[in-house]
Amino acid sequence: MWLQIPVLSVSFLLLTLVLTGSSCEPHEPELTVRTTTGTFTGLVNSTTPDVNQWLGILYGRPPLGNRRFMPPEKAPDHGDADAKAYKPICMQQSGDKTGGGGYALYQVPDQWIQRTQTHLVVTFNYRLNIFGFPGSPAANLNVGFLDIRLVTEWVRDNIAGFGGDPDRVVLYGQSAGANAVASYGYAYLQDPIVKGLIASSGSVSTTNPTANLGFHDLAQMVGCANLTSAAELACMQKPIADGVTLFANTTDRLEKGLVAKVGIITGYTFNEGAAFLPFDPNATAPPSPAPLGGNRLACADIPLVFSTHYEFRSNSTKLE
Repeated sequence: MWLQIPVLSVSFLLLTLVLTGSSCEPHEPELTVRTTTGTFTGLVNSTTPDVNQWLGILYGRPPLGNRRFMPPEKAPDHGDADAKAYKPICMQQSGDKTGGGGYALYQVPDQWIQRTQTHLVVTFNYRLNIFGFPGSPAANLNVGFLDIRLVTEWVRDNIAGFGGDPDRVVLYGQSAGANAVASYGYAYLQDPIVKGLIASSGSVSTTNPTANLGFHDLAQMVGCANLTSAAELACMQKPIADGVTLFANTTDRLEKGLVAKVGIITGYTFNEGAAFLPFDPNATAPPSPAPLGGNRLACADIPLVFSTHYEFRSNSTKLE
């Protein structure tokens, strides 16, 4: 029985016929796959009939009780289980909404895979805000980044069972995820596991390290003092340089070659953030960018790539 508690989980979506390694021979993966954390049976739905899916596979123990704010622990073998629905998520706060993972439907890539038939995609949840970056002297400063490392190790150990190649894994992140991806290359230069990094619309960002269990007291100590509640929260959501997963001077480390020797694709999209502007379905031109040096406007690239605009706000316009 799956308990309805926040979990660290992954979900797989892949085309029915996958090409792996250097072989050109396609094969059809079984829907029941043995992994290091259990034997899971996936599904194929009518909406994307050429995509095999395994949803909500545990990679770490639930971060509750004395595990809260602490490094993740590998999930035990759960035996035989269905992987046909997303599990309870690590709750994340965004504006006036709480959600994430499979609950952000426009971020689910099943229709993209159905259309392209060239990808095996692993999505995962990890801890954010104070739960992922608590800044406490009694906990690792950036346990959210350690979640990402644990799931990357899980993929290395298990992806072959789903028809994938552990030597051809690329880690991708957008916005805050891009910050995590860019930071990952500095943290695991000796053994990155992945063969490439893609950081879209983000880069390494840190705050000064300090220690305190109280949220407000911690804010005072990390350079987030004398701010409004909203600004204090935004300041506190930034990860802290701990010298292990995140570094205060990445320029110096880059000049010394202290970064993973893998390729990285990084950049920003035109009019970044326009998804948060009032939507005009009759628009014939994109919003004008702010003057150089000011805040720039943005468009959301994930719904465009995944063809999931209707899950985000409405169907894509001719302009998009």
